[in-house]
Amino acid sequence: MGANTKRADAKRTVGILICAVICLISAAEWGKTRMQAAREADTVAQLAELTRKTQDFPGDKDRITKKMDQAENEENAANEEIRGQKLAAQKADHESRDYARLAEKNSDFEGWIWIPGTAVDLPVMNDPQDPQKYLRKDFWGKTSLGGSLFLAEGCTMDSDCLLIYGHNMRNGAMFGSLGRYRKREYWQQHRWIEIYMPKEQREYEVFAVFQTTVPELASATETDAADLKNGFPYYRYAGNFDQGEFQAFVGEICRRACYDTGIVPEFGEQILLLSTCSYHAKDGRLVVAAKSAAVCATSEQ
Repeated sequence: MGANTKRADAKRTVGILICAVICLISAAEWGKTRMQAAREADTVAQLAELTRKTQDFPGDKDRITKKMDQAENEENAANEEIRGQKLAAQKADHESRDYARLAEKNSDFEGWIWIPGTAVDLPVMNDPQDPQKYLRKDFWGKTSLGGSLFLAEGCTMDSDCLLIYGHNMRNGAMFGSLGRYRKREYWQQHRWIEIYMPKEQREYEVFAVFQTTVPELASATETDAADLKNGFPYYRYAGNFDQGEFQAFVGEICRRACYDTGIVPEFGEQILLLSTCSYHAKDGRLVVAAKSAAVCATSEQ
């Protein structure tokens, strides 16, 4: 009886020790992830600061930000107005920056993407010789869990179809907030996308949001019909295409859209795709599709 009790106590002690070790490992991993996320946020903030010509933001952004913070703690009708003021100040801030400074620091810098009212406010990178370079690297080339936003292989900022990849981070960083576009109400409040480049700035309008899968293809010669049966190989359209390909591409996007926005791109308008992982299915992807709306040259720096 005593021996059995001792064995039971020993097993219980071992079990407790194993649980404790697992908890410690989990806590360490959680802490590591949090620290990495903080470092990535600091890097983006430092890059934004590098582009600013002065320490003062146009439109008295600090004052408006403080008002916004106060309003968020008060449930009143003025919140939406103050939110609009804050977004206007942020837009003026972005338009006043000198993005050529980032290109001078790293020639792989292509532009800065901002979706007003969201966490997407980040640099976009591209190394044509190594398209996957920034999958797990930050602007400076340092190892990063969230990596950077980067262009798809075979396309440039001037391609007919501009495809930008980004990780779906659980903390909402990178493209971690794009999943909210599944709801029409979110699209209505965040339908515009801004991209700032050293010599010009562009505005895009979101026209569709869709989910699909990207299974591995047996060969590059598989037919489109076979591809579409298993998923939508939207990434194949990154680059340039003719009018027929454009119409087929846009038609397939609209057919697969989560909801109808009533917006249909016309041939000649650039298509912008923001792609990230989706966990609705194995090899799932979520894509936000937008069309070019306006392009203007930046003022002389």
